[in-house]
Amino acid sequence: MNSDPLSSPVRLARRFSASFISCILMLASVSTTQASELATSAGAWVANGVRLTVDGNEGLLIATDSKTTPGRASVPVGAEDGGREIEATIRDVSGVVRVYAISGDGRRAHRLGVVKPGRVRFSMSPPAGAGKPVAKAGDWRLHFELSPSASLRIESLQVVARVDDRARHNTILATAYKNGIPVNLPDVLHPLAELTPTERWDTAAGQAVATWARNQPFVQQFGPWLVVRSERMLALFLEVENRVTLENLVDLRSGLRTQSRRSFRDIENIWRVATNGTGEGDAPAGRWGPSSDWRFSATPAPASSTSPHSTLVLSWTPPAESPLRAVRAEVFFNDQTGESEWRIAWEVASTGDLYAIQFPRISGVLPASAKAGKDHLFVPRGHGLVHDNAFATKATYDFSYPSPFMMQFGSYGTPDSAVPGTDGAADGLYWSVHDSEGIIKRISVATHDSGLGFSFTHYADHGSSLSSWRVPYPVLLRPFTGDWFDAAVLYRDWAHRQPWCAQGPMPAGKPNRLLEMDGWLWEANGTHWPTGIINDYLDTFSDFRLVVLNYRWRKDPFDQNYPIYVAADPIGLKKHVDALHARGDLWIPYFNVRAWQRETESWVREDAGAHEIINRGGQPESEFFMGKAQSIMDPSTSFWAETAVDFVRDAQLRYGIKGAYLDQLGASYPQINYRKDADNFGDPAAWTTGQKRLAKRVLSATRADDPDFFTITESCTELFIPERAASILFYIKYLHDFHRWVPAFQAVYHPYDLTVGQPILPIQPQYHYTAAIDLNSGNMPFLNLQNSRTAAGDAVEFFRACMELYRTHKPFLAWGEMMRAPAITCERVDIDWEWRDKRGVAKDQPSVIGSQWRDPAGRRLIIAINHTAAPRVFTLEIDGPPPALTQDVIRHFGLSSKHDNAAGKSLLRGTLPPHEILHFQLNR
Repeated sequence: MNSDPLSSPVRLARRFSASFISCILMLASVSTTQASELATSAGAWVANGVRLTVDGNEGLLIATDSKTTPGRASVPVGAEDGGREIEATIRDVSGVVRVYAISGDGRRAHRLGVVKPGRVRFSMSPPAGAGKPVAKAGDWRLHFELSPSASLRIESLQVVARVDDRARHNTILATAYKNGIPVNLPDVLHPLAELTPTERWDTAAGQAVATWARNQPFVQQFGPWLVVRSERMLALFLEVENRVTLENLVDLRSGLRTQSRRSFRDIENIWRVATNGTGEGDAPAGRWGPSSDWRFSATPAPASSTSPHSTLVLSWTPPAESPLRAVRAEVFFNDQTGESEWRIAWEVASTGDLYAIQFPRISGVLPASAKAGKDHLFVPRGHGLVHDNAFATKATYDFSYPSPFMMQFGSYGTPDSAVPGTDGAADGLYWSVHDSEGIIKRISVATHDSGLGFSFTHYADHGSSLSSWRVPYPVLLRPFTGDWFDAAVLYRDWAHRQPWCAQGPMPAGKPNRLLEMDGWLWEANGTHWPTGIINDYLDTFSDFRLVVLNYRWRKDPFDQNYPIYVAADPIGLKKHVDALHARGDLWIPYFNVRAWQRETESWVREDAGAHEIINRGGQPESEFFMGKAQSIMDPSTSFWAETAVDFVRDAQLRYGIKGAYLDQLGASYPQINYRKDADNFGDPAAWTTGQKRLAKRVLSATRADDPDFFTITESCTELFIPERAASILFYIKYLHDFHRWVPAFQAVYHPYDLTVGQPILPIQPQYHYTAAIDLNSGNMPFLNLQNSRTAAGDAVEFFRACMELYRTHKPFLAWGEMMRAPAITCERVDIDWEWRDKRGVAKDQPSVIGSQWRDPAGRRLIIAINHTAAPRVFTLEIDGPPPALTQDVIRHFGLSSKHDNAAGKSLLRGTLPPHEILHFQLNR
C-alpha cells in the first residue's frame, strides 16, 4: 500500500472537506487553468479569468492573476426550486469577492453577499419580490465575482438539503464517492430518510439504481457513508481510512436530530484506547485509534426475539504489532424509546497492555440555535449545572463518576424550539450511562470550533486476564430537545428501577429520624467545640426541631491528623450533646472516611501504608489538606472499614450521638488500586463496592445500640441513597452569569432521598437568594453560623419563614415529587456574590423564583419567592383554573387572575413584598 497520502485521488479526496460541491476534486490533476472556460459538463466548475488550485492540505484556491481584470467562477448546485442552502468554510479572502445565485438559463439571479472568512451559509432562495425561479431543479449555480488580484480559499463547500415528509424538516448532510471523488447526492437524501434500497448503489454513475420499499430496516454503505435505518431511527456514519464518526442521529418520529459539521481532516474515531506502556518492551504509552493499515468492517446484526430492531456491528482488526487484537462495537437502535445503545469490547495481545478506552466519542454537535446564543448544556456536576450559550462561551467539563458527577446523564441542545432565525429547528443530544454497579468512568464535555464534543472513558479491569474485555454497561444517546428538567424526566424512568431505589419512596420506604426535623445549623466556626453562639440561635428557634452539624469539634485543626478524633473538651461536649437531644434537636459530628495523614503517630503504629491506594505509576495516591499529605485509603479493605467503624462507634459510646457525617463517601474523586498484592488489583468497580461495604459496616455496628442511627454526607452520588439518611448539596463554586445551578438531582430522586440545602452565612449578600433556591429545590433549610452571632434580623426571619413552610408542607417538600416549575414573569436583578476569596461578583437572576410539587395524594403545591429587598410585580402561570385563595391572601399580594379556557391555563398577577413567599395548594 502506498504510504504517500497524496498519491491517489481517493486519499486526496479524504484530506479535503466533508463534501466539495459536485466534482471539485476532478481538478486534482489540474493546478492552473487558462482564461478560457473549462469544460461545461455537469459537475465541473466554469471559470473565466481565474485559476483554480486544489491543494490537499488547504482546500480550493480561486484567484485572479490580473491586476486590472476581474474574474468569475461558478458551479452547479442542484438547488431544487431554488430552495437549497449552501454551507461554506472560507479560510482566506483578499480583495473583494461577491457571490450570487444564478439560474441555469440566466433569467434569475440574486446577490448573496460579500464573501468573508469563516463558516457562512448561502440561501439559494430568491428574496421576496424577486419572482419565482423558472429554472428546473439542478440548474442553479453558485457564482463568484472576483475583483482584480482577488482570491479566496475554500476549505469546504457543501449542500444542506431539506428532507420534507410533510410533518417535519430534517437537515442531513450526505456525500458519496464517484470514482474515488466525493459527490453530492441530493436525490438520495429522501430515500435514505423514508425508503430502503433493495438493490444496489452504482458508484460509477454516482447514483442509486434501485427499487425501494418503505420502512424496511437496513444497514447500507454508500462510499464513505454508512447508513443505518430502523423503523424509527436513522443514523449516518462517516468512515475515512478506518476511522468512523457519527455524523447524524435522527428520530424519524419526532424529527429531532443531532448533527455534526466538520471537514474530513477533523474526523475523530468513535473510540480511542490508552495503553499502559510502563514495562520494557511494551507499546509506548499514549492514546490512539485505528489507522490506514487496519481492517474495518460494518455489518448488521440479524434481528432476533431479543433484538428485533436494527443493530450495527463495527469491527476493527489491527496489524500484528499492535497490543490490540480486535475491537468490536455494537450500536442498537431502540424503536420504542428512540434511543441508541452503544457497547464495545476488545481483545488484547497480553495482560496489562490496555489501560482504558474512550467510547463513544461524539464531536461536532451543534444545534441550529447555538450561534444565536440559545444553546443549553446540562451536566450532572453536583446536583445539576446548566451552562447557557455553551458554544460561544467554550464550555469544558471533565469529571469522574461516581463523583463529583452525582448522576450519569446530561444533555445539550435547544430548550426553545422556536428560536428566531433557525426555522424552528430544535436539535441536540441526550446521553446517559446505564451502570448499576458504580464502576469508575470519566465523562468529558468540551466545546470546539465545530460544536460540542462528548467522550466516555471506561477503565479496564486489570484483575482479570484481559485477553478480552467488554465494557459491562451501555452508553445511550438520543436526539433531544428541551431543558435540564426534560433530561431529568428521561433519566428517572431508568433510575427509579435501580437497586438504590429498591427500598421505595420516603417516608414509608425509608424511615428516617431526620424527617422529624425542620432545619439545620452549621457550626463551622473557628473554635473547636460549641460555644455560646449556638445557644443564641437555639433559643431564637426554640419552636423548631433542629439538626446541628459540627465540623470543628476535635482538638486538632480541621482537616489535620485524620483519623484521630478526640474532642477538645470531652466532658463539655457530652453535656452539650445531651442538652441538644433533651430539647428534641440532634448533634452530628464530622468524620472523614477517605484520608489518613502520614505524619500521624498512628500511621506508623498501625502500618496504615499497607492499605493505601497505589496509582498506576506505583506511587501512593494522596491529596493535600491544609498543606499536609493525606493518603487515600482503600475502602474495600477490612482494615480501613474497621478503622472507620472504630472512630464512629467510639463517638457514639462517648457522647451519645445519633448520627454521623461521613465526608468524602461517594463524594470525591474515585480511585483504582494498582497495588500488586491487593485483592482488588486494578478493579474499577472496587471503589464503589468498598465504600458501600464500609458504610454498611458503620451502620451495622452503631445500630446494635441505636436501631435508628444514621449517616449523612455531602453531594454524594445516587449509588449511596440506601446507606445515607440525607445528602447536603453544595452548588456555589461557579460564578459566571452563564452558570445556573438547578435541582436536577431532586427532580430525579426527591421521593427517594432527603436533601439538605447550602449552608450560607446570613451576612453574605447572596443569602436570601440561595435560601430561596434551597426551598424551591425541596431542600431542608440550612443556616451557617460561623461566628455570626449578630446576623441581620431579616436573614434570621427569612430562615424562620423557610423552616415554617418546609414543616407545613413536608408531604410535598420532603418526600413529594418535583414537577416542572411554573412560568414566572418578573424583573431581573443582579445578585452580589461572595465565595471565599471572590468578592464583587454579580449574577443576573430573576427577582421571583418558584417551584411546583406533587404529594403522594396527588395534590399540587405552588411556591413563588421574592428573594430581593424590594417589592416585585410578577405574573405566575399555572395549569388549570385559578386557585381558591382567601381574601386576606388576595389583598396582601394584590392578586388578580385570568383563565384561558382554550389553553387550560391561568395567570395570576400580583406584587410580592420583600423577602416574602406566596404558596398555595391545588387539590388536583
